[in-house]
Amino acid sequence: MPEIEKLLAICLLGAVASIVTKNLAPSFSPLLSVFVSISVLGVCVYCVIPFIEFFNSLVQGTSFEVYASVLFKVCTVAALSGFAAEICADAGESAFASKALLVGKTAILLCALPILKSLVEQIKDLLN
Repeated sequence: MPEIEKLLAICLLGAVASIVTKNLAPSFSPLLSVFVSISVLGVCVYCVIPFIEFFNSLVQGTSFEVYASVLFKVCTVAALSGFAAEICADAGESAFASKALLVGKTAILLCALPILKSLVEQIKDLLN
C-alpha cells in the first residue's frame, strides 16, 4: 500500500507542477505531464508483477493456461491504449486519443483470435 500512496502523491505533485509550468513555460507543461504519467505507469507495472507471477503459477499446466495468457494480453493492451489515449487527450489531441483507442480495440480483437478459433473448432466437432 505505501506504493499507492506514493503514486497518488506523485500524481498530485505532477498536477500542481503542470499548472505552475503552464503559467511560466507553457511549452514544457505537456512534457511534464507525459513524464509524470510514464513514471506512474512504470511503478504500476512494477507493483503488478507479483500478482501476474502468482496467477501464472496457479494456471501453469492447466487447460486455463491459454485463456489466462490471452486475458493478460487483452488487459495489457486495454490499459496501454487507454493510457496513450489519456496522454493524447491531455495534450489536446482528441483525434489521436480516439485513434489510440481504436488501435487498442483492434489489438484486443487480434489477441482474442486464438480463443475464437478454438471455439469454432469445438463447435465444428460437436456438429460432426
